[in-house]
Amino acid sequence: MVLGEILRRNARLYPKKTSLVFDGRSFTWQETLSRVNALVNALLGLGVKKGERIAILSDNSHRYLEIYLAAAQAGFILVPLNSMLTAAELKGLVLNAEPVVLFCGKNYLKKKDVLKEKCPGIMHFIGLEDHDCKYDYEHLIKNSSSRDMQSDVSPDDIFSISYTSGTTGNPKGACLSQGACFMAALILSLEWRVTPTDNYLFLGRLFFAAGGSKFIPFLRGCKVVVTNFEPAGTLELIEREKVSICSTGPTIINLLITQPDITRYRLDSIRSIGFTSAPMPVALWQKANQVLGDVGVSTYGLTETNATGLILQPEDVYTVGPEARQKRFGSVGKAMTYMDIRVIDAEGRDINWGKDEIGEIIIKGETLSKGYWKNPSETAKTIKDGWFYTGDLATMDEEGFIYIVDRKKDIIISGGINISSREVEETLYQHEAVSQAAVIGVPDQKWGETVKAVVELKNGSRVTEKELIDFCRSRLASYKKPTSIDFAHDLPRTSSGKINKRELRDKYWQGARQKG
Repeated sequence: MVLGEILRRNARLYPKKTSLVFDGRSFTWQETLSRVNALVNALLGLGVKKGERIAILSDNSHRYLEIYLAAAQAGFILVPLNSMLTAAELKGLVLNAEPVVLFCGKNYLKKKDVLKEKCPGIMHFIGLEDHDCKYDYEHLIKNSSSRDMQSDVSPDDIFSISYTSGTTGNPKGACLSQGACFMAALILSLEWRVTPTDNYLFLGRLFFAAGGSKFIPFLRGCKVVVTNFEPAGTLELIEREKVSICSTGPTIINLLITQPDITRYRLDSIRSIGFTSAPMPVALWQKANQVLGDVGVSTYGLTETNATGLILQPEDVYTVGPEARQKRFGSVGKAMTYMDIRVIDAEGRDINWGKDEIGEIIIKGETLSKGYWKNPSETAKTIKDGWFYTGDLATMDEEGFIYIVDRKKDIIISGGINISSREVEETLYQHEAVSQAAVIGVPDQKWGETVKAVVELKNGSRVTEKELIDFCRSRLASYKKPTSIDFAHDLPRTSSGKINKRELRDKYWQGARQKG
């Protein structure tokens, strides 16, 4: 099967069942199929052909997912644009992807105007609501046939160009095929144990990692609830729609569980939350368990692997003895179904279990990207003999569970000794005043580089630099503790919500580079 068959199947099996819910509006699967077919026919009427790119610059909505489904049906290549980027940054992505259509939300009309001037390849601008575009989304649907136009789409066809979040440099467009996305949706729905009776909430921004993970609830015919995240409103939505499953990252989890009045919301419908996008700090996971129950499922994947890779199920953590239980919180688990995972040393040999050896995680499977759009050199660097080289360093325990140590570029080498920035961050998260923490290496004349932490404090909390350093000293070997700590109001982040360490490092290393 290809992605377009998912919607057709749901409309046959569940024609009257609710498919999408957004902002008080709901649609059935039959209504969604009709709207998507009309959108496909409208785009075909504008002259858009299979294989041409269609871009989206918008906040989350039911229309965003309808565009996903239309691309899947007709074989258009989807290009979801990071709405957080500046117009200049967006211009670079658009010139790279060369879309012929841009769907634009009401909050991004000024950026659209810049793209209209700078990117002549965009032939059609379609406004989603309250816009000044030539074409109106709802008008196109209303005035187009809902006839199902079967397209000759194959599993090898590219479904989306998904731009990476840019933690290690300029974003790159990962080409995700129809077949890879379908397989990813199948694997993730199995591992997250999604059923047709689930109510699935999209909490993250829909422009991020536009691949198979977005089709998990569609594949199982769930009711799909869409929102633009706001803590109190999201908690109300979970209670009202009886949300049972969702996926999100540490930042959103932290904002939800620290709401001062969270106990007034009924959240017992939640049975599974996939922790995605960034490693979940152990202290935050434990706090989430206290508030929400044992519902966390830790997943490890990348844009280039369609969000598939490793998984840590609740029973991996909760059915073992106390010591192992605490240790497992820091693991990202074992390989998902149909995925092959290795952790290799610099010579390409598998590291030994339980020996504290560090190696790079590499991934193989049918979910992998076909490579980077118009970037064969980067493709060759990261995909070798069918294996994707993640750049993430890890160890394995005696039972083969994998623990992320750091990104290759995030390892701090001080006086010739390797220090894991993540280990120091995990220690900082244990302090009751710390909300977010980033640990990096900064220049040091004696040691080459030394450990610096940049910390966000919880609202109303106070702690000094010395107190935090002493806190780390009492829990870590002395050489691992931060030698300095800066306090920040907002740490820089990538489009996926990860703390942007590259931007932090640039700030502290700029002077050293200028000195030669």
